[in-house]
Amino acid sequence: GNVLLVQGNAEAAIVAYESALKLEPDHADVPANLQFAHELAQDPLQLWQFAASSLFRRQRYQAAAGFYEQLLAAHQTDVESYQALAHCYHQLNQYQAEIAILQAGIAQHPTVEALQVRLVQALQQVNQ
Repeated sequence: GNVLLVQGNAEAAIVAYESALKLEPDHADVPANLQFAHELAQDPLQLWQFAASSLFRRQRYQAAAGFYEQLLAAHQTDVESYQALAHCYHQLNQYQAEIAILQAGIAQHPTVEALQVRLVQALQQVNQ
């Protein structure tokens, strides 16, 4: 179930947790995990955020980028999502995409110095 949640598949995770609960009804973590999966299944944005941050922490940048892109497309434009997506693109050697997402982040959050500093660094790296 945990792997399925990290992959953004809450419905399959629920099935896995329910199966695990039948096999081991006294397992301490399964009921809490099942409840969490139900919560994520009801809120796709929260599911995408969970999957994105979990994949990011595991350095699975390509997969994480996909979830961050979904979040931004759904207008979840928090600074952390822009920073994380830019970092993903950087790790994937997609420097033009990194620059574009930093510029978009600055357009949404013009007073956030960290985005501006990272943009300057990214531009210097590609000699623009």
